[in-house]
Amino acid sequence: MADNLGVQFFTDAKAQYESAGKWRWVLVALLAYLHLGLVVPFAAGTHDKAAVDRQVADNRVAEEALKPVLNAADTLAKRVNEATDHVASDLKAELIERFQRLSRMMDALAALDPSKAGGPEGAALFEPPPQQPQQQQQQVVREDPSALTPMSAELRRRIAETARRVGPVELPPELQAYIDSGLIEPAFMHANQAWARSGLPIARDGAATITEDIAKARAAAPAAAAELDRLAKSMDALGNEAQRLTFAPPANSAWWRTVRGKEGTILSMTSDVAARVGDFNTSQKALLRLSIQISDIVNKNQQAATALNSTLAELDKRAADLQSQLGEIGGPLKVVSFKLAEIAPLMPLIIAAALAAIAAWTGDGLRRMALAAELVSVESDRTTIRSWLHAAAGGSRARVATVEFAVAIVTVAWVVIAARNVAHLSLPFLTQPILAVIAIAVVVAARAYRWRSADQAVSA
Repeated sequence: MADNLGVQFFTDAKAQYESAGKWRWVLVALLAYLHLGLVVPFAAGTHDKAAVDRQVADNRVAEEALKPVLNAADTLAKRVNEATDHVASDLKAELIERFQRLSRMMDALAALDPSKAGGPEGAALFEPPPQQPQQQQQQVVREDPSALTPMSAELRRRIAETARRVGPVELPPELQAYIDSGLIEPAFMHANQAWARSGLPIARDGAATITEDIAKARAAAPAAAAELDRLAKSMDALGNEAQRLTFAPPANSAWWRTVRGKEGTILSMTSDVAARVGDFNTSQKALLRLSIQISDIVNKNQQAATALNSTLAELDKRAADLQSQLGEIGGPLKVVSFKLAEIAPLMPLIIAAALAAIAAWTGDGLRRMALAAELVSVESDRTTIRSWLHAAAGGSRARVATVEFAVAIVTVAWVVIAARNVAHLSLPFLTQPILAVIAIAVVVAARAYRWRSADQAVSA
């Protein structure tokens, strides 16, 4: 009765051991596919997507940081150009108006008797026209910027005498001094005052704004540091030129005799400011091109992120298909989660637990067969059972130790490789190194139990 019971126990334990042996290779193949076919590409895709997302975020920060600089630079260049053109245009208009008034005044003086020209009648020509009653009631009377400076009585008389003696075309030499001090000098003084009120504050305030924006952009966009430095230098040059700009007439008197001469003189005065604005615009365009490149990189990174999202979604679908197929084999497997975002960080522990379970399962089978063999007393049955048990366990204690050590090394190596594959994936409760240590400990404990069971089996 005990022999039959021992044989029955051995048969059951043998069936368990053989079943574990069959499932072992299925589980190894499943783990290999899950690890290499799903988790590794998922981990790589997740890593790449995180890098792309960081690049997108950094480039967006750089893009946003450059916008104020570009806007301020564009505004400064336009306003400085507008102020320069406005002052130059007003100077030209005032000079033309002053010389036109002088021409009319000369005609009026030439028509007078020299004594009258040098007297009150000639002086009255330089007085402002009488105001209308409505104008007198106004509290603020605007100053006429083109009003001529009163001419001395001697100069008025000389103009009238010269006109009577040689004609109105001939001008007395003394008139040049009056033109310099009474016409040209006030016009240029007004231009410098207008520039000090308009162009200079614009350049100074704009430079301060851009300097602050450049400092912020340099910290947020290190890739644009060179372009930002060039823009800062161009801005400094523009500010210095705006500070240095002074409207002054040339030493010779030929320039004011024609409208073209006036235009050329004023243009030469503002040419340096225009050149600095041009350099400033060139630096601004280089920064704008960089900003456009950053925008293109953002768009490309977004496309790459979309492609990576599609790849990760495809991997999740394959994992769901695998779960569905396994559910057809075993009903309980349907409730096992195969969401890669959840299982990928745990891959080292999953591999260790699965292989440890197989080792414990086969080790338990060997232990049960060894116990059952002790119950068999019939020598022939006992000899056959022990012979099969020794072969199943490994043949000899030395071979058992060698095989178990080799399998343990391979298993630990697999766990370590899996841990390196998912090292960048975060866990909610542990770090990856601690998880790897736990997984290795599980493998070592399971293989130690398997070795002990096999060693007992070959010693039976």
